[in-house]
Amino acid sequence: MTDTPDYRREALTLAEATRKRLNLDNAPIKNIFTLLEDEGLLVVRMPVGGDGLSGAFYLEPDSGKGTVLINNRHALGRQIFTAAHEYCHYLLDRDTKVFIDFDSELSGAKPLPEKRADCFAAHFLLPEAGLRRYIDKTLKVSGKTLDDYGLAKIRFEYGTSWQATIIRLSELGYRFNIPYKEKIQQTAYLNKLAAQLNLEPEGNPKEPEIELPTEFVRLAFEAYRQGKISLGRLAELLRKSEVEVQELLAEGNDES
Repeated sequence: MTDTPDYRREALTLAEATRKRLNLDNAPIKNIFTLLEDEGLLVVRMPVGGDGLSGAFYLEPDSGKGTVLINNRHALGRQIFTAAHEYCHYLLDRDTKVFIDFDSELSGAKPLPEKRADCFAAHFLLPEAGLRRYIDKTLKVSGKTLDDYGLAKIRFEYGTSWQATIIRLSELGYRFNIPYKEKIQQTAYLNKLAAQLNLEPEGNPKEPEIELPTEFVRLAFEAYRQGKISLGRLAELLRKSEVEVQELLAEGNDES
């Protein structure tokens, strides 16, 4: 008899089933934003308010179309976790229609759907079998103790934040040179180490911009090329200047 809460079992089962359905095996997910769009979700990444708001999910009642909002003031790894968190709401919590999520990486007193979505995100982004294989076969680590070099390589391989990576590894029984909660506080040091290894450090975007859904952008350009909207309207839809849009059009012509 296990004492694992039901929501954790449900999250694990859903994460494994979803990976199987998407033919992901246990490999790292290279672009979760594209994955969500391929699943039929509109994904908008934009700077929103303060740091506390992670993201939101909205289901349009009539069409059943889902929209995910991600606060791109946050570091990319945190945005990735938020995307997976909102994806869980899309898969399991459609009856609620709207979720607004704060600090989705942090544990604490949360409603069950939020705990389940956090748990799903951890399993979906950092599958146990994939992590263990990477640690055993690629890093060639024997035992349960990970040094900081190994930790940096794992975080880079899976694209997650330091916090999500450290918590997940701790859940799987791996140890560090200090308690995992203290290790989470070493972000500045770990970023320097990552840079020394030529790995992308974790940092917040300096000037985040609105990143519109790929399909929305494609349809806007298509409408312009078909003469249905003006250059000015296209620029307005894309939230860019006409000069910037003309440059994008020229780049598209060069590639075609």
